[in-house]
Amino acid sequence: MLSTIKINENPKHPDTFTALSHVSSKPHNRKIGDVAQTWHLTDEKPSEAYKNGNDEKVCGDCPLRSPAAGGNGACYVVLIHGPNGVHSSHRTVEENRPVNQEVQPLPDTIDKPIRFGAYGDPILMPIELVRELASKAQGHIGYTHQWQTCDQEFRHYLMASVDPAMAKRGGVTTYELAQQAKAMGWRWFRILEQNELPMADEVQCLNETHGIQCAKCLMCNGSRKNAKNQPKSITIYVHGTGAGNVSS
Repeated sequence: MLSTIKINENPKHPDTFTALSHVSSKPHNRKIGDVAQTWHLTDEKPSEAYKNGNDEKVCGDCPLRSPAAGGNGACYVVLIHGPNGVHSSHRTVEENRPVNQEVQPLPDTIDKPIRFGAYGDPILMPIELVRELASKAQGHIGYTHQWQTCDQEFRHYLMASVDPAMAKRGGVTTYELAQQAKAMGWRWFRILEQNELPMADEVQCLNETHGIQCAKCLMCNGSRKNAKNQPKSITIYVHGTGAGNVSS
């Protein structure tokens, strides 16, 4: 069974929690590579939470969340794989009652980069926890759809997720939405449709162009504090099992 530890519970949603995985093992993800990962889960199995619309508790108002929660179902995460597996490692049944694992101390060091939000939105963690995890790891990557409303310090650790459904909801193009993120101090990660190209202040994901894994690239690491010239933001072409719904 996958080795994970629970590192946080969300007081706003007592039935949600954050798990940390792959500190001492390697994920089976050829794009991401060898990174530790955080997962943001409800007490309900992720595939069931999706069916019931309860994924909103960990996905917020992300337009790619489940149709039952008001989204378009275009999220690329395959719930029956990683999310369900991590969830199972934190749940036992005692006297016909589901029991959650207790919150555990963080490891002293994480000898690899960390990926915030393998599933769920990492802004569910306190910013202090994100800061501490980043300080223990050998680099970090992560994304949030909640960049317009979250604690703005998250911009130093996460990319602003920008996709066609989110832009459509705001009545703008994806690039115009990206420029809104830029005005707020964020770098962004923008989903391109098949007929689009990156703009001058963007670069295409290096995994798409050169096969470089995220663990080696680490360009999706948020904005640099107090830097006058930020690195280019990142684009990627629409992908995943729900790709056909990404614009709806």
